[in-house]
Amino acid sequence: MFLRRLYYDLVNGDMVSHRMARGSIIVPTAEEDFARLPELAGRSEADTGWFEWTEPDATAEGDFARASGVSVDVSGKRHKIVWDFTPLPEPETGPTYEELAEALLEVGIDVTRRDVLEQAREIGARVVEAERVLEAGRTPELEIGGENGVKEGKGG
Repeated sequence: MFLRRLYYDLVNGDMVSHRMARGSIIVPTAEEDFARLPELAGRSEADTGWFEWTEPDATAEGDFARASGVSVDVSGKRHKIVWDFTPLPEPETGPTYEELAEALLEVGIDVTRRDVLEQAREIGARVVEAERVLEAGRTPELEIGGENGVKEGKGG
């Protein structure tokens, strides 16, 4: 079994929802989608159109795989899918582990030392405990410094 549905706004052609499923599935009706899918909440057939494929279409599947965006031309009597094949920008990446370790070493923190790693774990555990205290409605008293970096005082 196969199902692909593309829901779009009948006024401006913007894609509202898209779904694809294959395998051993129970195909819901569009009416069931309107009742169940959060992105279709408050919408109906009066303001939302859809395209539906119940068998894989090689051309459509290829276009969906390559497209960076999809909308619908609603200007004519027959609505048409408009594919945007603009390449997506490469995701920005942060510094590598090595770059971070080097920067930390420049300020006197050697992340390769076991005692530094143990201290970081201890600080992380104390932050988690402070978050629990806050969730319980108490005010944690944290002291910065000392032998282990952060010490938690008694909550009020």
